Amino acid sequence: MTLFGVIGAMEVEIALLLQKMEETAAVKTSQRASLTFYEGEIGKAALVLVKSGIGTVNAALCAQILISEFKVSHLINTGIAGALSKNLGILDVVLSTDAVYHDFRVTGFGYKPCIIPGMEKSVFSADSKLIEKAKNAYTSAHFVHNLYTGRIATGNIFIDQTSEKARIISDVRDLDGIPPIAVEMEGAAIAHVASVNQIPFLIIRSISDTADESIEKGEYKEEEAAKISSFIVQSILED
Repeated sequence: MTLFGVIGAMEVEIALLLQKMEETAAVKTSQRASLTFYEGEIGKAALVLVKSGIGTVNAALCAQILISEFKVSHLINTGIAGALSKNLGILDVVLSTDAVYHDFRVTGFGYKPCIIPGMEKSVFSADSKLIEKAKNAYTSAHFVHNLYTGRIATGNIFIDQTSEKARIISDVRDLDGIPPIAVEMEGAAIAHVASVNQIPFLIIRSISDTADESIEKGEYKEEEAAKISSFIVQSILED
C-alpha cells in the first residue's frame, strides 16, 4: 500500500493540504515528539501530513517518525526556497534531482566541504518516478512560471547575502561539478533519512526569493510560493 508522508516546515507550507484533507475525508490527529500528525486522504491517496518546524534536526526527526511509526512508503517535502541559479525567477518551481548539506564542513581533516565523513554518500538522490509525477502535475496545472529540476542545497542558515550564496554554489559544485540551483533549510535532512531507510523521496520547492540582499527590500513571496508547491503536491496525490 502506498502511504505518503508529506512534510512542510511552516504552517503556510501545509495549510492548503490540510484544508484539502479536511474537505475530502475524516482526518485523524495524533501527537509525537511535540509534533502534530494528520492522517487522511487527498483524492484516493492516503497520506500523513505534518509541520516539522524549521531546520535540519526538526526535519530529520519528523521524517524518521513518519517512517518508523506511521510506516509511510514515500516522503515528499513541500515548501519554499531561495534561488541560487540565475535562471530561476520568483515563484518558479524546483524539483530535486538530489540534495546535499551546504553547511557540513570537516575540511580540517582533508574532506571537501559538504562531505559527511563515514558515510558512503553525501549526496542523496530523489526518486525518478516521483519526479515524473510532479512534472506531469505541474504541466496539467498550467502554471505561468517555469519548472526546473536540480540539486537542492540545505543548511541551518537563512541565506540573504550574495557572498554566502556564492560560497554555497562554489562548495557544492566542488563535490562533483554539479552546482545547486536552490537553497533551503530542511530538504537534505529529509532526503538523508529517506535514503538510509530506502524510502523514495522528492523535494518540491517554489522560489520565494533570490537568497540575497533583495530580501531586505521586501522581495519575498512566502505565501504565494508555498501555495504553488502545495498545489503540486495535491495534484500528485489526486492523480
